[in-house]
Parts: sequence; structure tokens; C-alpha cells
Amino acid sequence: MPIALAITVSDVFSSLGEVFDLLMEQFATTVSTITSNPLFFVPVLLGFGGGLIMAGVKVMRKFGVRGMSSGRRRR
Repeated sequence: MPIALAITVSDVFSSLGEVFDLLMEQFATTVSTITSNPLFFVPVLLGFGGGLIMAGVKVMRKFGVRGMSSGRRRR
């Protein structure tokens, strides 16, 4: 005869809280590892900087701004 498990809403929220706490702990550990080691920190900063620049270029292109080389079109 199978045993029926009674799972309540409070058990679900308790488990979700534990998972969230674990994820935040892992995030904090990862951030402290990256910021404490320059071999990790510099490429991460360059990646974020490049991503921000490329996002800015994408937004400017959506507004219709063109580059300097697009003024002389070939016929």
C-alpha cells in the first residue's frame, strides 16, 4: 500500500526559501571570488563594458543613427 505524502503550501514556501538562500550564498561566493582575483576581475569588467557599449550601439541604431561611413553610398 503506497504511503500518501502530505505536502502543504507552507512546506513548498519553506523549500523555496531554502533554495533561494542557497542561490544567494553561491552568488555571493562567486562575486567575492571574481573581485578578489585580478585574473578574473579584468576580463569580467571588459566583458561588461563591451556589453554596455554594444547595447548602446544597438539602441542608437534603433533610433536611426547611422555611422560615419554610411554617408558615402555606392551607386
